[in-house]
Parts: sequence; structure tokens; C-alpha cells
Amino acid sequence: MDLKTLVTWTLTCDLNLPDATWYVDGVEHASGETIDLVEGSYGITFLEVEGYITPSSRTITLTDDTTIHVDYFESAKAEEATYAFVNLVGGATATSYPVFYTNTPPSVSRDACRTTELWLRRIPAGTFTMGSPEDELGRYAYEDETQHSVTLTQDFFIGVFEVTQRQWELVMGDRPSYFKNDDYYATRPVESVSYKDIRGSSSTRGAGWPAYGHTVNADSFMGRLQARTGLVFDLPTEAQWEYACRKRAYGTCWETALNSGKDLTASSGACPNMDKVGRYYHNGGSNDSETCDTSGGTAKVGSYLPSELGLYDMHGNVEEWCLDWYGNYAFGDQIDPVGPTSGPSGTYRLRRGGSWYDGARSCRAAYRESSGPSDSSRYSGFRLVLLPGE
Repeated sequence: MDLKTLVTWTLTCDLNLPDATWYVDGVEHASGETIDLVEGSYGITFLEVEGYITPSSRTITLTDDTTIHVDYFESAKAEEATYAFVNLVGGATATSYPVFYTNTPPSVSRDACRTTELWLRRIPAGTFTMGSPEDELGRYAYEDETQHSVTLTQDFFIGVFEVTQRQWELVMGDRPSYFKNDDYYATRPVESVSYKDIRGSSSTRGAGWPAYGHTVNADSFMGRLQARTGLVFDLPTEAQWEYACRKRAYGTCWETALNSGKDLTASSGACPNMDKVGRYYHNGGSNDSETCDTSGGTAKVGSYLPSELGLYDMHGNVEEWCLDWYGNYAFGDQIDPVGPTSGPSGTYRLRRGGSWYDGARSCRAAYRESSGPSDSSRYSGFRLVLLPGE
């Protein structure tokens, strides 16, 4: 007899709804109940509870005593919801991904919201001051950060986190990032991906913003996500990115360098205010070993303080691609700006937020960086937007 077949382990499933139940191969169990199972793989499903989003079924392979934590989220109508999330459990071969809406924020203490679920937060339409004052510490005289009024007329959802390596892997089926330590990769932001990897390279599709709108190439990340959800996911415009970064919980927007309401304390070297809101060179970014843990290089997304709206890592970690060509700001007040019709010689796309390897000045809310759309450096990643009215 093969003695391995007699090895048993315990399985416990904790649910955040006390009256909800879970099923192993069709047998019902209460929340928090511990059962003994022979080593092997088991299908787990969950009770449907009216008014709540039923957690996705999953397969657990038992090779040790295991406890899993599973959350139910109260459901909401799409047009009224504060949050949306995409279930990526089906992976790169799935033909569709379910999309859910709720007013309950993600459980940031658990990593599902960083790996198998893509969470986004609604940003209400509004007006804000884009750019920085000329005397902001860290701004150089030659940088075009001229302050001007911008009005965004439509709500949009934006990623609570930067897209992670595991989320990219579940959509695209590969792992392109420089930071590749298997123990930590899943919850780190994906990097080493270009604008063209994200949207595609056709001049009339993925590379065609703004003339061709949110049309993308089918084999790009956005192409696959759009096809599998039936919704318009894309990169944010530069204005959407900065508005989301600055937006406060009760209607106003910060005009400070950081979305904590603080300015920098120094234009170079360590900055205590930046230390609190994101990964940059002086709080771990100086270690650029590709096999380092998350104390160096990129941090696990959501490791630092969020904005008042619950957005993480808007400062540092990875520079985030935006839709726009790079160019000087248009003169005067703007409504729903989409950036220049082309960049200088059609060359550079915008990135925002600074990276793990940058100083604090490059992580300011108004700071503008640019790069060629084929650039796939280890400093660059992205954050999603969902456009519910498109």
C-alpha cells in the first residue's frame, strides 16, 4: 500500500459572514470549521447569500495543515458603487472574467486583492488645480508644471493598487519583471512592461491615442482585459492620474507635493514625508538586486499609507504609464484634456509618480516623466482605469 495516500491534513475556512457556509466536494461545512482530509486536491465552493457577491470557487492542494480566509462583499449597482473588482482566477486561458461592484473596500490585510482580484475605486467628476506652484520644493525651473484648472466631467474608476506581477501573469501568461524572487514576486508591481505591451503597437489601435480613443490591440494586456470583461479598461490620462492622486475624501483636492497633504522636507536625500507614502531610493530603493526581497527594489503594493480615497503607491514604487503624449501643457483652463495630438516627433509617452529608484522630488504629484512607448525599464509599471460610461 502506498502510505502517502494515508497522510491527512486539516483544512479550515474562515468566512467574514458567520452564517455563510463552504463546501468541499459538495459536503457543507460551517465558517471556521476544521476538517481532516487525505493529502490531495479538493474543490471548494461557497453558499450564495442574497445581497452579497459569492466568492469564486477554487481548488486547494493539501500538503500541510491549511487555513484559508474568504470574504463576501455586499453587492451594489454599477452606477452607484464605490468599488469595482475583476476576478482573474480563470487565468490567461479564460474566455471571460467576472466583474463585481460593491461599496465595501478591499480587505488589504489579505493578498487576494493584490493577486487574483483587480480592485478599482470610483473617482467622482470634478475640478482641480493641476501642476505645482513655481516655488514648490523639488521643482526645477525648466520643468513644465504650470498650474491650471482642469475639469473632468465623468466619473471613472482607478486601480487601488498598481497592477501586480501576479495579475499580469494571470492575464498574459508570462512574468516579464526584473524583480523575480519567487517568494515575493506575486504582490510586487509588474515592471519592465512598455506602453506598447500594455496597449499594443498598431498606429490605429494601441499606439493611436488620442486619435483612436480607447481602441487597443487584441493581444495586449488591455486588449485581453477588455475582451474578457466587455468593459473599457485603459491607462489613465495624465489629468485623471493627477486628479486621482490629489483627490481628498470630501470634495477638495490637495495642492501639496504629496497626497498626504505634506510637502517635501528636502529636494535631495531622505525625506520623512515621502518615507510614509511610498518606496523610493532612500527607504529601500537603493537595493536593486533582481532577487532581493521587498525590503529592496519594489515594495509589495499597499505597503505605505494610502491617499484619503484609499489609493496606494501613487508616489514611488513604479512610474506609471499614462495615455498622453508628452508635451507642454495647453494654455488656460482645460476640460477633459487628452494631451497633445502627438509628442515631440511622436516619440514620448508620459509616466507619473516616480519609482523605487528615484529621489523624492521625482515622486511629487506634479512631476512629469516621459519615455518612448517601446521602453520597458524596470522602473515602469501602470495602474488601470475603468470608464463606466464608455
